Amino acid sequence: MPQLVLDQVRKFYGTVEAVRPTNLVIEDGEFAILVGPSGCGKSTILRMIAGLEDPSSGEIHLDGRDITASPPKERDVAMVFQDYALYPHLSVFDNMAFSMIIQKLPRAEMERRVGEAADILGLSKLLDRRPGALSGGQRQRVALGRAMVRKPSLFLFDEPLSNLDAALRGGMRAELSKLHHRLNATSVFVTHDQVEAMTMGSKIVVLKDGVIQQVGRPLDIYNSPANAFVASFIGSPKMNMFDARVVSRDGGLWVETGTFSLRIPAALEKAYADTEGTNVRFGIRPSDIGDRAQDTGGNVLRAEVEVVEPLGQETHLYCRAGGAEFIAVVAAQHMPQVGATLDLHVDMSRMHLFAADAAGLRLGVPRLAIAA
Repeated sequence: MPQLVLDQVRKFYGTVEAVRPTNLVIEDGEFAILVGPSGCGKSTILRMIAGLEDPSSGEIHLDGRDITASPPKERDVAMVFQDYALYPHLSVFDNMAFSMIIQKLPRAEMERRVGEAADILGLSKLLDRRPGALSGGQRQRVALGRAMVRKPSLFLFDEPLSNLDAALRGGMRAELSKLHHRLNATSVFVTHDQVEAMTMGSKIVVLKDGVIQQVGRPLDIYNSPANAFVASFIGSPKMNMFDARVVSRDGGLWVETGTFSLRIPAALEKAYADTEGTNVRFGIRPSDIGDRAQDTGGNVLRAEVEVVEPLGQETHLYCRAGGAEFIAVVAAQHMPQVGATLDLHVDMSRMHLFAADAAGLRLGVPRLAIAA
């Protein structure tokens, strides 16, 4: 049985529709990531699941129970907030045990549950301290521990890593992933950071303007985005996008941008045959443009380097080809001078085409189908 089901859930604030009718199924044990830009409705969905907001319409089911109208304390969910929400005057132990204190559970049971969570989270030596004496990462662990001791059916995370510095965020991403695998707990995690979504989730839900744009496994969404928004949002650096037209000439199909032309590989011509003669949005990821010497079928862009970003393991080049700007990823040791002209290879086997209208839906056969 599905663990969590949202059935036509909708939310208005006055006349503003923050979440449009939403259907979503999160299976038992999944780590689902709600990701999207600020204001897309992801936190509102999370708060409706938690019972902190009431849906304007629709139903929410957990373990087969309709919890749409249930108060938060009866939903069997635990939520970890962005700001930790710890009681500053209480010790780590009492913060973690707070829900059990309210329930008036025996002291021995509280000590057992807190002790187990503290061992997992590395907090055993900090139980007597107060939150003010802890680092940001330690406070976040306490917030996690407080959720864990409740042993809920569902964990909810509302951007819990956004207040941490970059290095600590990376470490906490790994800790949360390990914790999920250890507990095998169903979890819903809200973030605007697509790196967190790609590295932590078993399922990603991409939202924009209160509407789900795509649901799928991280690499499936990365390789076969449903529309131009998803393509641009998922991936770092983001996908290069160009206004273009698909034309037939010289015995093949070409993508023409007005600045440069690139040939669609023969193996993909059938997949994109229906796009011939249409205006499109042409997408290519920065990692598929570079100085590699592989056979690209003669697809080379001559471009001027405007910015060089050395990142240690690779170098990002911000380039211009005529009026078109794009990013390329090259080998770490390749450090051209600003203003240099380079011939960059484009791997058109990794190309994406989207409709030129506002919806920007994927055109041609999905990459997953091509690969199959």
